[in-house]
Amino acid sequence: MAIIPSRQMFAVMGLAHPEEVRKAIQANYPSDHYELSANQWLVAAQGTAQEVCARLGITDGTSGSAVVVAFSSYFGRANTQIWEWIASRMGSPSRG
Repeated sequence: MAIIPSRQMFAVMGLAHPEEVRKAIQANYPSDHYELSANQWLVAAQGTAQEVCARLGITDGTSGSAVVVAFSSYFGRANTQIWEWIASRMGSPSRG
């Protein structure tokens, strides 16, 4: 039996007014976000990308515009802190 995680992982890429997007992320996901760069964040949350957009005020434009993408696997080269943050909220990537 597979274990279904209670949270999903999302990448949020700010387009217009990224400072407003940042404020919305900090207010709505204070301990469940990681800022990758000035306009890019990881967010661990329950729900769908559409629900995260609504909660952040992206859907109605109150906090600017952004693209929110849900993902279930990850790989790459980055700072160890990023991998630790993802693993603590999502789990380790499968090794094939």
